[in-house]
Amino acid sequence: MPIRVRAKPPGEFIRDHLVSVGGMDYPQSIHRAYKAYLKAQGLKDGCSRASMSAYIWRANKMGLIVFDHAEAPAYWNAIEDGVEVPADYVRESRPQAPSPRHYYRIIDPTDDRWI
Repeated sequence: MPIRVRAKPPGEFIRDHLVSVGGMDYPQSIHRAYKAYLKAQGLKDGCSRASMSAYIWRANKMGLIVFDHAEAPAYWNAIEDGVEVPADYVRESRPQAPSPRHYYRIIDPTDDRWI
């Protein structure tokens, strides 16, 4: 029985998404948008976060997108929260803190290598 394709493949979706949001976005946002798109198409499962990262990596290696910038990481700031920090307080290194978002910019949406 033939399979009827109802949704765009991840590569084509990444291109269309980047064009629609102004040419620049970060991988997690692209993945969330793809999941929402698949759900709107009536599909339950799609591409995992790791798989989407692999598509981003490939597009970057092929020169379809380039790294633009990373957000500054946000950490707890006692002054902002209204708490006075003791003078002898030493902030932990927080190895579990989330990494900053890395934004990628599309180079040429008309490139034939976008699939």
